[in-house]
Amino acid sequence: MRNPFIDFTIKATILLGIVFFIHLGVLRTLNFPIFDHRIVLCYGVNFALIIIVFGLLYLLKEKYKSQLGFLFLAGSFLKFIVFFIVFYPFFKMDNHIS
Repeated sequence: MRNPFIDFTIKATILLGIVFFIHLGVLRTLNFPIFDHRIVLCYGVNFALIIIVFGLLYLLKEKYKSQLGFLFLAGSFLKFIVFFIVFYPFFKMDNHIS
């Protein structure tokens, strides 16, 4: 039997990779700078947080079966906090979020 965590990681990698290249294609088509605004860092941190949150949910699925929804919300809150700590200062540097 295959490990669901490994399967999820592979699927998340493929899907996020496809979305990343579509995003780059749209930026190029619209003549915007392709690698501006820390796009690689944004996708990389998002990918890492996706894997961490899913991994924690997978590890805790038996012990905290009835609280998994709350744990998922905590993971979403973690992603929100990381955005405001890591990315928001860079996007807000010119007092205009673009």
